[in-house]
Amino acid sequence: MDKNVLAARLKHQNSSNDGNAKSSAASKWEKLKAFKNVAMEADSDKVVVGVRVRPLNKIELDEENKECFKKVGKQMIREKLFGPDIAGTSLQGKEYVYDHVFGPKNSTLDVYERVAKPLIGQAMEGFNSTVFAYGQTSSGKTHTLMGSESEPGITMHAINEVFQKIEEVSFRRGE
Repeated sequence: MDKNVLAARLKHQNSSNDGNAKSSAASKWEKLKAFKNVAMEADSDKVVVGVRVRPLNKIELDEENKECFKKVGKQMIREKLFGPDIAGTSLQGKEYVYDHVFGPKNSTLDVYERVAKPLIGQAMEGFNSTVFAYGQTSSGKTHTLMGSESEPGITMHAINEVFQKIEEVSFRRGE
């Protein structure tokens, strides 16, 4: 959604109040809720794409394979090409840009915090949210989603977050 449309909707929502004198705190709260609703609507169609470059596994290391992609900044990966070109200079592979790029040293928790965690609050407010992993066989999809005992996956982190939020709401209500 365009920022001008967002501002116009917020202005319309604020001007459509009935004009009664409300307390300053209540008025600010209503404006905050209106802005939050409009902002959520603006992000409701957003698709976020993250890429995780996994480290080489034991078999690949034993075979002396080399990594095919390198993380270049927070949003870019570069394909590694091996060997010199005809002129004898090093080859540069294609570069790809994503919303988030995670290198071999990033943990599953890093992936969760930047990609999946923001969706939990939206889901708890009734918005549909989906996280899925896509890639070739042995690219790390199951490890990222399910994890291991020593490094829980995105799914376990999300479940823990949901139950923590339920507990917080229950505590506030005195249940």
